[in-house]
Amino acid sequence: MKISEMLVREDFYTILEQTLSDNRETIHAMEAPISVTDASNDCTLFVNAQLNSIMTAHPSRDVVDYLKTEYNVSGGLLRRLMVRGYLTAATTFVKRFVQKGIKINFKTGVDKDNILIYPCNKKIRLFDFGKGMVYTMLKRDFPPLYIDRETKFRLEHKAPFIPEIAESGAGCYSEKIINGMPVARINDQAFVNRCKEQAYNLVISLTRSDNQVLAVDYMQELKNTCLEQLKQKKAFADSAIVACLFDTLLAVKPDEKLSLVVSHGDFQPGNIWWDKDKKQIVIIDWETVKLRSRSYDHAALYYNLRREGTEQQVIDSIKASSHIHSFIPMCSPESVAKIVMAEELAYQTEELISFPGDIGIKQYNKIIEKFKTLKI
Repeated sequence: MKISEMLVREDFYTILEQTLSDNRETIHAMEAPISVTDASNDCTLFVNAQLNSIMTAHPSRDVVDYLKTEYNVSGGLLRRLMVRGYLTAATTFVKRFVQKGIKINFKTGVDKDNILIYPCNKKIRLFDFGKGMVYTMLKRDFPPLYIDRETKFRLEHKAPFIPEIAESGAGCYSEKIINGMPVARINDQAFVNRCKEQAYNLVISLTRSDNQVLAVDYMQELKNTCLEQLKQKKAFADSAIVACLFDTLLAVKPDEKLSLVVSHGDFQPGNIWWDKDKKQIVIIDWETVKLRSRSYDHAALYYNLRREGTEQQVIDSIKASSHIHSFIPMCSPESVAKIVMAEELAYQTEELISFPGDIGIKQYNKIIEKFKTLKI
């Protein structure tokens, strides 16, 4: 999500200022106040809402190269040329493309031109290419559910494909910058397919025991959890509809079973990186990790479950696929589809409560309306 979109959803600039101020020590800033203001010559950093970047007027080659990786888009030649042209202009003539400026004094030894702030949905990331580190900070007043889960998981699981956390604190952590790119930005499709298959198997390898459960019990537990979570969102008034949607999905045979495995949750190509230095796969953003069916990550990775509006296509693909059905052999293809949709509804409900106040309700309502139309 870009800054331009966040501005519609939340008081982004106030949240940015507060988050940077809260984490002043973490990002090696001086005690002087940090403020987001109208762009002027005495600002240290400049905000380009469309490019989703915050940098100095003269960003270093490392900053520009990182942005080139982020915007290495696919599609037609004209589209690629337009994106590359805008990126070149926006990083060469920074002040001509800015919406706001940030007044911040970094400590001695910090090369400001090597700093890039890259805001995310719930977090703010500050890249310091001079030190080779990235500092991740939870946005002010956002619930700590996801960042606490990710930090705990990554500290407990040591594997070459899970980035190592250097330091962690309340609502923040730091790690080394990966010298590579997400497979979503790699144009060699054969290589991308190999990376996706390897990444999927690596996540599965984290499962140490067979957690077999009845499908109906598992989905009933998902339903109960979601209804409890929705109590935190007083402005959402359709909990009964969510309960009805789960009841429809619960219509499976009472003896059907599945095994729960470690699931990344947001398992899409943007979270699978190729580390150029280590020549290996690295999987990032473990904030939604938990036990789910083996089919869930597969649907996210291969059937574009994370893409808005693809639910019916995912259902149809699961029902038509003998491969994904083999992951849950003790369930019918229709039941496998219902399990994945129940997990997706649970995922979206937890996503809703990961935002403060009424943020996310509008999007969640759209998802509920879409679920009402699904045919399994």
